[in-house]
Amino acid sequence: GLEPLEVDTMKDLPMQMTLVVAEEATETWAAMFTKNAFPGAPVTIGKARLSGGGPLQAIVINNKISNVCAGGEAGAGVAASERICRGVSESLGLTGPEVVLPCSTGIIGWSLPVEAMLKALPDAVSSSESSKPKDAADAAEAIMTTDRYPKLRSRTLAGGARGGGVAPLGEKI
Repeated sequence: GLEPLEVDTMKDLPMQMTLVVAEEATETWAAMFTKNAFPGAPVTIGKARLSGGGPLQAIVINNKISNVCAGGEAGAGVAASERICRGVSESLGLTGPEVVLPCSTGIIGWSLPVEAMLKALPDAVSSSESSKPKDAADAAEAIMTTDRYPKLRSRTLAGGARGGGVAPLGEKI
């Protein structure tokens, strides 16, 4: 079978989950999405959330696996991302999974390890609620896949954030 060139370099890359949590839900949010004809499940969900006009309170980002063309039954990638959003919402005590935006970056064609991600949520939540939450540099490093260095840009926005949390998944994927 065919195997992407990145597979050898990706085998040792730790999979991590990053949370960005706002102090309260906001209906004032924006996002930019790929124009690819075959977007991943997080893009499909994000576009639906944005066009629905509902509030947003948290973003959950995973590296290593893009959740694009992940195989399985039709809609399996969307269902996996929605399970993660539901887990984030429940762990943070939010109003529901619809206030959580999923984002994934990484290899195309691999399925998300949903159970391992749900198991890692308490560490990510604890990190986001600690007195010293992770900063943007930690988050940029946590979402690296084949990048050689973290990429950062910043903007100051009105409002407040509870913090950001980064948690390793604790198992080799």
